[in-house]
Amino acid sequence: MTGAEMERAIEFLLEHQASLDQRIEQTNIQLGELSQRLNTYAEIQSEFIEIATRSIQALGASQERTDRMLGQLSTQQLETGRMLAQLGTHQVETDRVLAQLSTHQVETDRVVGQLAAQQLETGRVLAQLGTHQVETDARLDRLTVLIERLVSGRNGQE
Repeated sequence: MTGAEMERAIEFLLEHQASLDQRIEQTNIQLGELSQRLNTYAEIQSEFIEIATRSIQALGASQERTDRMLGQLSTQQLETGRMLAQLGTHQVETDRVLAQLSTHQVETDRVVGQLAAQQLETGRVLAQLGTHQVETDARLDRLTVLIERLVSGRNGQE
């Protein structure tokens, strides 16, 4: 190789080296930017994981409360069913008693009707007795007058 060729080769190598250094510099800058982005993404992802973890824990606590409330609701539902069964039994008994009362009411109405008829008859008989009493009083008055005349007439004959 001649001096000029060597010089051109060295110049080429130096230019190529400069170009390579510039590309390495750009790559280093891009790696720095990429590193910053990755750090930002890592922070965001850490925050997201924290939020997701808290949310899952809150959901777990909420699920426990829901399970507890469902257990209570189930217990209350069983109690309500038991009470409804008792109410059904009491309703049957109430219906039976009401049927008896209805029967007794019919009998009571019949007896009251009889008593009303007897009361009317008693009123009629009392009215007759009143009339007879007046007649009897009038007869007694006439008898008293007759006896007094007879007694006074005998007193006068003696």
